[in-house]
Amino acid sequence: MNQPISIALLVFSLLSSGCSDDPMNKVKGEFLAGCTQSAPTEMCRCAFNKLAQQYSIEELQGFSQGRGNVRRFYTSVAKAGVECR
Repeated sequence: MNQPISIALLVFSLLSSGCSDDPMNKVKGEFLAGCTQSAPTEMCRCAFNKLAQQYSIEELQGFSQGRGNVRRFYTSVAKAGVECR
């Protein structure tokens, strides 16, 4: 798996839209939908759980809309992906 492509897909999944009444479920669903296209489901779940421990739902929603410290978030996504291999 090409690491830059995987990271891009993880980030893209947060930028895509989804349907859910619960904001955390919506963000998680979007993340997993993109992530599992290039990585195993368990790895993606692990990565999301790490990100959810590090960031609030408001921050995660902001990142999906291009707000906040996106550079820091990209670094966190990459780190979570490596830790969850």
